[in-house]
Amino acid sequence: MKRKKGIGILLSVCMAVTAIPAGAGIPKVSAAENGTLVNGALTENAEGWTIGGDFANTSDAYGYSFSDGYLSVWTGDSMEKAEFSITQTIANVAEGNYYASTSIVGNGNQGASTSKDHLTMTITDSNSGASQARQLITDGWDNWGNIQKTDALSVKEGDSVVLTISGTMDANDWYGLKNVSFLPYTEAVQASINVQKVEGLSKDFMHGVDVSSYLSIVQSGAKYYDTDGNEANLFDIMENAGINYVRLRVWNNPYPLDADGNKIYVEEDGSTTHKASEIADTKTDDYGGKRYFLSDGKEVYL
Repeated sequence: MKRKKGIGILLSVCMAVTAIPAGAGIPKVSAAENGTLVNGALTENAEGWTIGGDFANTSDAYGYSFSDGYLSVWTGDSMEKAEFSITQTIANVAEGNYYASTSIVGNGNQGASTSKDHLTMTITDSNSGASQARQLITDGWDNWGNIQKTDALSVKEGDSVVLTISGTMDANDWYGLKNVSFLPYTEAVQASINVQKVEGLSKDFMHGVDVSSYLSIVQSGAKYYDTDGNEANLFDIMENAGINYVRLRVWNNPYPLDADGNKIYVEEDGSTTHKASEIADTKTDDYGGKRYFLSDGKEVYL
């Protein structure tokens, strides 16, 4: 049976420095001045992508869906093995080095070695044939912080790059995919400020940091890297650096109310308002927050 995903509630938390790292039937994606990955979020549909293998069509016994806000792929009980692929061609790419990344969850291939059946993410320069591949290892069925990425691929001006996630799935394997990215690879830059360690401090000396903005920073897409340049959880980084106290501020943000005491929902422009009765759908984001939508799909905010 396909497992349902639970979403943990994170406490609001950070003020810290982030570093940003630097086939037939495949649809050509229209580009502006240079190539752009289309619909990398994969939260609603497969627009811009080709889904293939045994998953070209869905069925009651197995298939794929976007009902939970991401691409969910499940083999079910009826298939001993299943081939899966999702592919997109990014045309007219600017010269440079690029990498691909994706968030992946699932019960398949958790911590497996390369000898196991698995999904692999590959980026290939259609002109030169050069490619980079990354085996996608899952870390639980609800850990969307598990982000897998390829090494850098060197691309010449105007080349096309094919991004593919594909592989073999066993019976009752399930994967969830979203937030696929194709981005320029940039080496981390050494900060001009270097704080020297103070030697001789006792173990109970307070080493503190204000983490109050952590949640909003992570939700904006920022990522954290350790001193070796590896992506890591901020709190693991701080613990390894000797942090033993944090400051956590809580901001009170009361809901706007109308004259009758009912909540008022506001569009992105900040001025167009809607009543609670106009809310047609609600969703929960990866951090436990609520999202509100009108009948036409437009998102509004409290």
